[in-house]
Amino acid sequence: MAPLARRLRWTLLQSARPLLIADGTTAFSLLVNCVSPIVGVFQFGLCGGLLICINFALVQCYMPALLVL
Repeated sequence: MAPLARRLRWTLLQSARPLLIADGTTAFSLLVNCVSPIVGVFQFGLCGGLLICINFALVQCYMPALLVL
């Protein structure tokens, strides 16, 4: 068996790209709503897009710790 650090690195390298693509396209589609003159649509797009980006960062931070546990 490979050492834990090597297995963890391989797992994160395999999962980071698809997650980035999925989160990036979702965030982009929500952030496009920021061009709307309707305040509610603008706020929804801004909050949703930013939350998707923050979620991606949090997953990248916490997933290694969860995998080690």
